[in-house]
Amino acid sequence: MTTEFVQHTDKDESWLTASNDRFPAEKEHWVRGLLHDAKVDLELLDQEILKVREVANRLNGLLERREHKATRIRTIQGSISALKRIPPEVLAEIFIYCIPRYLRTINIPNIGLYPYPWVLGQVCSRWRQIAWKTPHLWSSFLISEDTAEGGKDPAAHILNDILLKTTATFLIRINTQQLIPILETLIPFQRRIKDVEIRQVDFVHFQSAIDFAPGLMRLLTTLELRIGKGNSLSSSNESTSNGD
Repeated sequence: MTTEFVQHTDKDESWLTASNDRFPAEKEHWVRGLLHDAKVDLELLDQEILKVREVANRLNGLLERREHKATRIRTIQGSISALKRIPPEVLAEIFIYCIPRYLRTINIPNIGLYPYPWVLGQVCSRWRQIAWKTPHLWSSFLISEDTAEGGKDPAAHILNDILLKTTATFLIRINTQQLIPILETLIPFQRRIKDVEIRQVDFVHFQSAIDFAPGLMRLLTTLELRIGKGNSLSSSNESTSNGD
């Protein structure tokens, strides 16, 4: 074999395609040897890859079995969790204190921005039942302006759904001119309403509300009416005041 052939290595084989001319017989024989060696190397690599894949498949099987065992352990541990031993009344107190004060008023229909106390009920069915049976979590509502279309009132629908599931007495703040749909929702629950605050409403809408639900108004402990900025009229079963 000539010195020229010996100098060619795997790292520098650009000469193989440098020309379309046929190799001399001796050089072609040597190139065929290179091809044979490369095929052998490829076959050996394929065998190694097959072995590794077999190991990988076995590893994946072991990982799946491990995850199954770990899940079973979590299930067993959860069945004897200390949380299950907490009495419902204690858990209810924890629920109350875990919600910041500024988030304890339920903003309807913007519950997506203020998800408390619904998030408590997403943990498990037991927490959900306790949350709904904790009146303090459902004792303050703010009804905001909504984007009702086609005569539908999402705020009234959401409020009705909540009041059907809880027995709480509550305070409600209404910040919308659409009083009638809200009052229509409140009438079946009127004996549970303690206080009502109606904000940014004109006297025409307020008078319509009184005419629509006079019984509800008489049952209130307090009623505060805010008309425009800085003006309010408050009344209770004991006194009436007018101030700026």
